[in-house]
Amino acid sequence: QLLFMLGVEDVAPAASDSLAAWLEDNPASAAEGLQRAAAVSLSPKPDRWPAKGFVTREFISGNIIQGVKPHLGIDIAGPRDAPVMAAAPGVVERTGTDDFLGNFVEIRHGLGYLTVYGHLNRIAVGKGDRIEAGQVVAYMGDSGQATGPHLHFEIWQQGEAVDPRTIVAGDPPQN
Repeated sequence: QLLFMLGVEDVAPAASDSLAAWLEDNPASAAEGLQRAAAVSLSPKPDRWPAKGFVTREFISGNIIQGVKPHLGIDIAGPRDAPVMAAAPGVVERTGTDDFLGNFVEIRHGLGYLTVYGHLNRIAVGKGDRIEAGQVVAYMGDSGQATGPHLHFEIWQQGEAVDPRTIVAGDPPQN
């Protein structure tokens, strides 16, 4: 409803538990609750590349029936331990280890955006941390199913993976 009032159209209905994790840490006052909600709802969408390097694999939406395996992000190759920066301000949704992504960080941004950073060597943030755009959140690595150091970068909008090139302009900066 808040997004509708702000003029954002085509917003998918929120899942019944979409704010459950956010509410685990109850605000101390109504003012703090409103401030948190505004920060999460109104922060800008991802608008910067999270790492320097060369794109080695593009986003592929895929079609399992036709035998086209999806690749829901962009791979950016770079040196091990190169800094990985937040693509926009937000709140760390979770960090962890996954069989495919290896060490990863997820950051929740405003207007239904979520960014995912995978194959990390080291993670520099924790769940619940408030992040500024350009802040170092991790360091590039080759954890999980990776053949060399790179960043796997995903952008999700309203629960659907989107090609980062449709959101972030240009190419990642070169080393």
